[in-house]
Amino acid sequence: MPQINLLAWREQALKVKQTRFIAIAVSVIIFAIILIIGCHIYYSSSLSRQLGRNQYLQTQLGEEQKLLDVLKAKKIDLLKIDANLKFLMNLRQQSYQAVQLLEAVTRATPDGITLNKMLREEKSITINAKAASHMDISTFMERLGKMKIFNQPVLSVITEKESPTGNDIIFEVKVEQTDAMTK
Repeated sequence: MPQINLLAWREQALKVKQTRFIAIAVSVIIFAIILIIGCHIYYSSSLSRQLGRNQYLQTQLGEEQKLLDVLKAKKIDLLKIDANLKFLMNLRQQSYQAVQLLEAVTRATPDGITLNKMLREEKSITINAKAASHMDISTFMERLGKMKIFNQPVLSVITEKESPTGNDIIFEVKVEQTDAMTK
């Protein structure tokens, strides 16, 4: 049998395989590099878009926060105005009650009585006065008792003093305001 030298053909086939392997390896490496660069570009653009969105949202949030701060300041101002208005209305009501009280005491006071001092603490009223007679004191107490804005008066102190015009009777009456007066 004749001998065939297959070594050259094997070497040539090996070179072809090596060349194909190198070409495939280089192609795979180039493809991998292109894929990595593509992924990097995609994720970079996604990240920059998201950062842009975040910046936009932060700007909008800042504007809304400023608006919220302005609204809170206005609410605080409104609460202050409301408190001042309530204070003024309460003050007006108290002034009206004081005028109503003075007018009622004036109507109840007979001609023979001179009012010296009137003290009001909450609902309690203390009246210090000077009278010409006991009858004037009785009339005064009776008139105070008939008024709807007062409870029954109580005579707490009564003293007689001599004066150049005759005997003066100094007295103190305590009376409570009814709820009808304080409303």
